[in-house]
Amino acid sequence: MDKNVGFIGLGTMGLPMARNLLKAGFEVTVFNRTASKTEGIRKDGAKVASSPKEVAALNSIIVTIVSDTPDVESVVLGRDGIAEGSRPGSILIDMSTISPEATRRMALRLREKGCQMLDAPVSGGEQGAIDGTLSIMVGGEDEAIEYCMPVLKAIGNNIVRVGPNGMGQTVKLMNQILVAGNLNAVVEALIFARKQGVDLERAIDAVKGGAANGHGDCAHQESGKADEKDEGQGGIGRLTQLVSTDSEVWSCKKSAALARLDLRLP
Repeated sequence: MDKNVGFIGLGTMGLPMARNLLKAGFEVTVFNRTASKTEGIRKDGAKVASSPKEVAALNSIIVTIVSDTPDVESVVLGRDGIAEGSRPGSILIDMSTISPEATRRMALRLREKGCQMLDAPVSGGEQGAIDGTLSIMVGGEDEAIEYCMPVLKAIGNNIVRVGPNGMGQTVKLMNQILVAGNLNAVVEALIFARKQGVDLERAIDAVKGGAANGHGDCAHQESGKADEKDEGQGGIGRLTQLVSTDSEVWSCKKSAALARLDLRLP
């Protein structure tokens, strides 16, 4: 396969992912809106482009991992975006966490140019990105996924095709619902215990040996933060903010998804 890969988005997740591509022997061309963030990886051997359009013009495989749906749409379809620079046969691998509907729209637009798109959001956090052990849920055509597998394997170690375009993002939302639900349960339990005057460390030691032990470590890590005076700015409040963006995406999908599944919630 082509060893030239474009990479757009050098944030907390993107930078170590791009570095792992370099370590795997790929020639990587990067772009980041904040240009100063490219200096370190330039020293590691990456080339730096001036726009997403230039990245697409130089590479037949382009990876994106940016903040949210509008950012991906701008990078892909906006002025000097990937669509302007891509050539027939190019493949975009979007590893951001965004709207499944927007993903399908972008895939259709790229298909009109003879290009393909994989929605391949990741799970595993910053350490997983550094270690190259991310879980990747991929939506798209089998042939494109197989062609891009060396790129995906340089980034993660659990790579699963979950369906056509949009399904990768849908499964990521499923993942986030599970994460948020578990996190909310831990937070509610800690708040309840603290308000009743319980010693949190002793309470956690008491329950972690039973059925609640699946989150014992998480509770220990966060119990020290439970004494934050302003829960909206630190500690428990900060935890809930971490999933707010994905929750917004889920909220936008919820009614339509329930209708398609013919489900009714009380």
